[in-house]
Amino acid sequence: MSAAVSVTKRHKKELEDAIQLAEEALAQSDSEKARTYLQQCTETGTNTEVNAKRELQRHKKAGKLTRERIVKAGFLCPKGDLQTLGYLTEVPAKWGPGGTKVNGIGEKHTCTRCSTLFRVAPLRRTKEEEGQDAEACRFHPGRPRREPTSDAKTRKVQRWTCCGRTVDAQALGDDRCAAGPHVFKEDSEEELHQRAAYTTFERLAQELDIDDGALEVAALDCEMSYTTAGLSLTRVTLIDENGDIVLDELVRCTSGVQILDYNTQFSGIQPEDYEKNAVLDLDSVRRALAQYIGKDTILVGEPTNLDRSWARKRFTCDPHSAHQCGGYMPAISASTRSSFSHGTA
Repeated sequence: MSAAVSVTKRHKKELEDAIQLAEEALAQSDSEKARTYLQQCTETGTNTEVNAKRELQRHKKAGKLTRERIVKAGFLCPKGDLQTLGYLTEVPAKWGPGGTKVNGIGEKHTCTRCSTLFRVAPLRRTKEEEGQDAEACRFHPGRPRREPTSDAKTRKVQRWTCCGRTVDAQALGDDRCAAGPHVFKEDSEEELHQRAAYTTFERLAQELDIDDGALEVAALDCEMSYTTAGLSLTRVTLIDENGDIVLDELVRCTSGVQILDYNTQFSGIQPEDYEKNAVLDLDSVRRALAQYIGKDTILVGEPTNLDRSWARKRFTCDPHSAHQCGGYMPAISASTRSSFSHGTA
């Protein structure tokens, strides 16, 4: 069989499959889904559209991230190295079942932004209400960065990336350029476990009776916001080996936990969008992730151990490159290494 005939047969098969799916959708009175199936098919549309879709398909196939490519490139983290790299592979028995301190209201913590010791409290909306002021903290949201200068004696100077002011420059007193509530985060995995207990993908798969469907390779990203429980998971995104989004959900806080700062500058989460669309809680999101991530799934991220932490999953993979997951998955709260249950980046 010539290559041309083979390609023709493949295109014909793709069109037949799209038509079949569209007919099934129409049988269920879902005309919108039927239209989507036909529009996504590479063999429908004008010649220009068909050629463009075929070219896109070729690019996606060439760029598909597979286990073979990852292993060949030497990016797969050996399971035995996970603990050395700072990944939680086993939850110590002395930590207990976890989830014993879901909320931090009333606790004393050092503010992550200004280093002030404060008592955790929700924001007060009126002067009469108890709680903390929404602008109690003055801080720089950016980071110090060394920049060259024209001064021969001082070749480099440190400036804040947020406002461009010189670090430690206080010409008119406090020069911090932003105001917000006092916030905190916890980095200890034991503390995160007490906020939201770690679990494993294997355990979730057993509970949900999931036998297959796990992705071979997936990219995980978690976004966090400051809450009365610390830095908590408020959004999770999962992308498959083709670069397609398979899960993108805003995560609702545990009952009683209140958001202090959406951390929009880094999370991209807008308050109005969150209030309207955050439906799933951490447990529901973890169950949704378990539909796609199995014990053999290779996770890619930056760094995934954090994202796994925020999701409170114990894994056996490392996010910087690609690493094979073989165990626990935090709860959703660390697109870097905290926990998928509440979060701390």
